[in-house]
Amino acid sequence: MRNNRRSRSALLASLLLATACVAVRELSARERGDTAEMRHARMLERLAARVPTDSLARLYTIALDAPEEQGGALLDAVSCQRLRLDWAYGRGPARIAVAKMTDSLFPTAELRERWEDAQGRWPIAGGVDFSCVRGLVPAADSLSE
Repeated sequence: MRNNRRSRSALLASLLLATACVAVRELSARERGDTAEMRHARMLERLAARVPTDSLARLYTIALDAPEEQGGALLDAVSCQRLRLDWAYGRGPARIAVAKMTDSLFPTAELRERWEDAQGRWPIAGGVDFSCVRGLVPAADSLSE
């Protein structure tokens, strides 16, 4: 359980750092005078602002108090929704949007702890089911990172 919690904490930390990375990237590019990189960072932010995270936010909120028996179904639903966002909007913009959503859903240490506990009740993921992205047009790769 402890390793599981540590890996989930690392995932949460990486999501929280996604927004900071874009800001640091833009600041660094500005200091170097790299206008192309500054435009790229701003474009990622604009694309991230268009990513609809409402469904994922509802799933996260439901997961906070869900019993352990629902862990597998919630994991599948969250994984599918995250994959759909990555697929439709690009990995970079989707991760930035999810990080911002997570920050706003869990602004206090207590809520972040509840979120980590909720994820601890989920089974270990066995693989990705790409059937939930059937029919979706993948996002362009040029701005996905």
